[in-house]
Amino acid sequence: MVQLICKALVAIVVIIIAIKVSIILFLEIVLLAVFMGIISTKFFPKIKKSQELIKKESDQYVKVATENITGIREIHALGITNTVEKKVAIIIDKLFGHTEKIRKYERWYYGLNNLCYFIIQFVILFTAGKLFFDNQISLSVFLMIETYIWRIDEVIESLSDFGVNFNKVSVSLKRIGEILNNTLYQDQKYGNLNLDKVKGYIEFKDVKFKYNNDDNYTLNGLNLKIEPYKKVAIVGRSGNGKSTIFNLLLRYFDATAGIITIDNKNIVDLSYETLRNNISIIRQSPFLFNLSILDNFKLVKENVTLEEVRKYCKEAYIDDYIMSLPKGYNTVIGEGGINLSGGQKQRIAIARTLMLNTKIILFDEATSALDNESQEYIKKTIDSLVKNHTVIIVAHRLSTIIDADVIFVIDKGKLVLSGTHEELLNNCPTYKSLYKTLN
Repeated sequence: MVQLICKALVAIVVIIIAIKVSIILFLEIVLLAVFMGIISTKFFPKIKKSQELIKKESDQYVKVATENITGIREIHALGITNTVEKKVAIIIDKLFGHTEKIRKYERWYYGLNNLCYFIIQFVILFTAGKLFFDNQISLSVFLMIETYIWRIDEVIESLSDFGVNFNKVSVSLKRIGEILNNTLYQDQKYGNLNLDKVKGYIEFKDVKFKYNNDDNYTLNGLNLKIEPYKKVAIVGRSGNGKSTIFNLLLRYFDATAGIITIDNKNIVDLSYETLRNNISIIRQSPFLFNLSILDNFKLVKENVTLEEVRKYCKEAYIDDYIMSLPKGYNTVIGEGGINLSGGQKQRIAIARTLMLNTKIILFDEATSALDNESQEYIKKTIDSLVKNHTVIIVAHRLSTIIDADVIFVIDKGKLVLSGTHEELLNNCPTYKSLYKTLN
């Protein structure tokens, strides 16, 4: 930009001299600028559009490449290596196709630019020469025009390069600006209410929620009350809003209508610290970092000791296995915990949650993909947690929650009925049908 400004100042001086020497010279320079402007107007939008397509295909390539690396075992196991390679090849072809378009536009742009410039330059030099031979300008002025006309060339060349690069960079700046200026997502706002001792009493009051702007509500007037220090289960068919209840409790989303309270306080009014320090979730596929087992705990609580970590792991029935490893708690678990089985990851995730000591613990399909032995270990852990925590379970296997204190049956985003396993079998056809189908 600094170089461009300096060159532009020299060009302005040359133009001023050209006006004083001959109006014809000035008009020829203006004619050059007009032609350059027409050429730029024609090619810059095409370059910008192609750059947008390049960014889009580049994103797609990164997405597919990441998925393929993560799922490399499944790709080999399913024998779809060739299919995946073809898919990647198609994306690369599109990516380089758009790149080639930009190269073509640039070649035409610079070619026409240079052709236009050299023609006008010849005309300007011819005009200056004629003025000299007609004794209308001195030799010194003619030499000055001949020398400094190249300065205009430098300015035009710099403007051309700047225009091309600006159109490329502006696409990236726009994409970055969407995040920095927050035009894509709303800021997550929390209240200022801090609760010192959360009991874990939860209530949904006529809660409605939909993910999109259509008329289909995932939750449609949900009303339920969850007592503290209870083992509570939420059951229902897929797509009826079970996991959505957890998403709203954790405030990943806010209810479209209705109120959700914890200890009779609207969760919208609760501070970030109150919400995060009192609710934790254990998912079907918990995320573990590619660090040692101990470091995974220290990431959550920096000053935790090995003795404390072992205590939590014993409560989650995973300490014996970890201690049997050659490096014990210093064992690196691999990307996404790949060196551990599903049940082992679940129990480490539970131990990590125990360390947080949140009053409300959510289990989202936490045992659905586990073997019977792992399921039994986790069931024991859940039973011990109920003494001091509110435990809420979204279950796919109904056999794992038949001993729950209360089971809520959700259908079409509403509470159908609640009660114990035996009560629901006798009084709730929906639950009875689910039990026969999913058990």
